[in-house]
Amino acid sequence: MLTYEDAIEYSATGPTSRPSGVDHDVRRDDPFDAYGPSFEQGIWDVVVLDDGDVFAKTACRILEMIESVKIIRWCIDNMPDGSIDADVTDVPAGEGCGHYEAPRGEVFHYMRSDGGNFPLRHKIRAPTYNNLPTFKATCPGAHIADVALITASIDPCYCCTERVGVLDKIGSKHILTQDDLTKMSVQRTDEIKKKLGKTTWNPYAKMISR
Repeated sequence: MLTYEDAIEYSATGPTSRPSGVDHDVRRDDPFDAYGPSFEQGIWDVVVLDDGDVFAKTACRILEMIESVKIIRWCIDNMPDGSIDADVTDVPAGEGCGHYEAPRGEVFHYMRSDGGNFPLRHKIRAPTYNNLPTFKATCPGAHIADVALITASIDPCYCCTERVGVLDKIGSKHILTQDDLTKMSVQRTDEIKKKLGKTTWNPYAKMISR
């Protein structure tokens, strides 16, 4: 379980925090475009549950799909006439930060421009950055077989975490890919099996030998 207190402590967001009783949704609390009017008219609701377990996270996402359909239908029925192209021709120099309610929770974008065609800097704080560390509260004490399911329940985005940089004492650096990490995991498992006197067929043997 992810308790309300732990959700706050780890700054969890979106459908990882709302199943733990955290009543926060950027679409309602800092609305833009059609979110404000549609919520004020009672078209959709913020789904907040209290159990904080894997089932609650699943239920929250399913119920939020229904709310999303309500929002889409309202937008179609209330779409104003006019151009759909902002026709931006000049990007002024400056910087800005925006936050939105993404499917995994609150996401921040920071951008700096010098007025040219390309941003000088663009930083993103994705929801998984906040939600993934909650495993420190939810996984200890759980069965190993359940840890993968508990972690998957936050719908983690691994695109920024599937490789790591390794820096040794003299300063050289190399990158470990997902394939490297898989090989190392399989090798470590085999070492543990041998130590325990267990020998089983390994379908990843060819992968290790590559």
